[in-house]
Amino acid sequence: MLYKKGFNLYLLFFIIVGGLFFYPILISFILMFMSLFLTTKESYRFNFLFISLFFSFLSLSINASGDMVSYYMSFNSYVFIDFITSLKYFRGLFFEIIHYLDMDVKIYSFISLFLISFFLLKLIYLFYESLQVNFNIRNKILFLCLFFSTFQLTYFFSYENFLGFVLFSYGQGILFLKEDKIKGWVFILISPFIHISLIIFVIYHIIFSILYERNVSFFKLIFISFFIPILLSFYYVLPDFNNLFLITIRIKLESYLNGGWSKYLGLHDYLSLLYNCVKLTLTAIFFRYILRKNNGNIYIKWIVFIFPLLVLFLSNRTLAIRFVFSGFLPCVYVFVYILNKCSIKFFQYLAIFSILLNSFSIFNYIGFSDLIKNINTDIYSLNIIKIFNDPVILDVRERVRNN
Repeated sequence: MLYKKGFNLYLLFFIIVGGLFFYPILISFILMFMSLFLTTKESYRFNFLFISLFFSFLSLSINASGDMVSYYMSFNSYVFIDFITSLKYFRGLFFEIIHYLDMDVKIYSFISLFLISFFLLKLIYLFYESLQVNFNIRNKILFLCLFFSTFQLTYFFSYENFLGFVLFSYGQGILFLKEDKIKGWVFILISPFIHISLIIFVIYHIIFSILYERNVSFFKLIFISFFIPILLSFYYVLPDFNNLFLITIRIKLESYLNGGWSKYLGLHDYLSLLYNCVKLTLTAIFFRYILRKNNGNIYIKWIVFIFPLLVLFLSNRTLAIRFVFSGFLPCVYVFVYILNKCSIKFFQYLAIFSILLNSFSIFNYIGFSDLIKNINTDIYSLNIIKIFNDPVILDVRERVRNN
């Protein structure tokens, strides 16, 4: 009987591998859908794997648009030292490997989307696990809603920044909720190498960790959190000492603060600002409630510590989108807490409202429109080798702001 069961498992494994080889997008979608009905305690591993595979295979059927164009074009004009001097370490190292292995640039999107999906799912599961949430049908549906509302469709076209935030947040989750210091710090310190914008969060995390280890009172923690942005603003007037790293950081900072994408111009921009204001307001209401119930929650203290900086970032469109809309993943922990540990029904309805608002955000609308325009349905009938060897189509039209 045991032999027969083992044989059936091997047979199923080869069928799945064969299906993924010949029809990777279709089979990964079917596997993702079927895995949602698995009810065993360990089934979440299959959920995460198949959902991540579907998203990464789907990325291969999309013609390059948005930031993806710059990723792919930099591969065509690849010079390793240029990536180092421009602080694009992850992209440079990855391109160095796939150049050496003579692989197609599409593997960059494939791996990036897989890592985003997989570690975002693991992060949300970590929140559930730390709060000892029963994984019944209701909570499984809410889990998937949290994932699909957090993963915006625009990330198919611009994923480096979000990948950095996912790995940073996962590292913090491990550090704060599982108390695994080595693994947590590894993920946190890796994140700026994925995207240099994460360096501001890493600096904040280091300061917070020092203060927390010294048992600084909660009120002092809040005071210091308001004071840090003032100190950081002095960096802008300090000399760069002809240091290439500092010069590059300053150029990028100037682009973020005063670039063409930094100002709110059209309806889309103001809708994103409205959503970010709603998101931060609800988060503030919720973490105040949580602190009353559990004032020793280190993860909530981190959210309170970073909160003034996020409010400040609302004044700048680029910073608000990168750090508040995309980067503020700890708010998911707050929503999970409210949905499962809060006895106030009105708060639960507000949390569900915020999740729905995120699901139907302007960025998902833009992402969906771009997917429809750039998806290549001919790829669906190709096997995995032909998909990776299919020529990349680049949308090289200049991107303009919506007024």
